[in-house]
Amino acid sequence: MEIQILNPQDTNGFTPIIGSRTFELLGRFAEKLDEDELNTTRDETVEILSYCIDPKQSVPRSITNLVVGYVQSGKTMSFTLLSALAHDNGFRVIIYFAGTKNNLLEQTTKRLRKDLINGNENAA
Repeated sequence: MEIQILNPQDTNGFTPIIGSRTFELLGRFAEKLDEDELNTTRDETVEILSYCIDPKQSVPRSITNLVVGYVQSGKTMSFTLLSALAHDNGFRVIIYFAGTKNNLLEQTTKRLRKDLINGNENAA
């Protein structure tokens, strides 16, 4: 197995689109963030996903991407938005490593359910 750390110029030519799930979540985040913070969060999320391969390309590739963040840095909001953007762009699987403590796992699970699942059903 080979692990590569990408440089900012090493994108795959994939430009994510901001779809309905992402717009809806950004609208709810607008209650918590000012306009500059919201725009920065959106732009950084699009940039992060642009390092992934386009899930709709005709030739499948086996690449795994990992996003890491600092403690108390806004990770949950960031990866929640990243999840919505990934959904809008056709990604089918997202795996979260949500900590080694049950209380952190429960907290993260609760926030993801609240932010990504409407009426206990995944939105299509």
